[in-house]
Amino acid sequence: MITLITGGIKSGKSAHALKMAKMYKKRAFIATADPGDNSMKEKIAIHQKERLDLFFDLVEEKINISDVLSRLHHVYDVVILDCLTVWLANLMFVFPEKSEREMRMSVFISMLLSLSNHCLIITNETGMGIIPDHKLARDYGEELGLLNRHVAEISDTVILMVSGIPVSIKQIRK
Repeated sequence: MITLITGGIKSGKSAHALKMAKMYKKRAFIATADPGDNSMKEKIAIHQKERLDLFFDLVEEKINISDVLSRLHHVYDVVILDCLTVWLANLMFVFPEKSEREMRMSVFISMLLSLSNHCLIITNETGMGIIPDHKLARDYGEELGLLNRHVAEISDTVILMVSGIPVSIKQIRK
């Protein structure tokens, strides 16, 4: 089962995913953030403690999330992936060629379709604001929008977080 949780910054996406995952016994958390500066390092340390306190096994991976999902899906009942937004930024930094990023996103989508556990995927909804005047920012927004669309299409459930309130926008009953 795939659940996509989307919304704005600080809308409660991660908190909602953690709450949903508590019903499972064996839990893993994949974090995609890169501790680039001191404030990000502090934020990551707080998040690490929070997840470990909730009995999640933590895997930090900036690029190869498909490989990590492949290793974890038979071991854990639920995996939280936080988040596609940062993962795509990491890909854009490491792989300037769009074709390489598209290939990695395609492999990721295929991997999701083969999972045997519940995967809670977090992403930001960045396309509801103004159009940036910088080409890189526009390209990023367009790629993230397409990635979010593809993941939402194959997801069983899609939740939009609005001010801490989960709003179900897609629910397939199995």
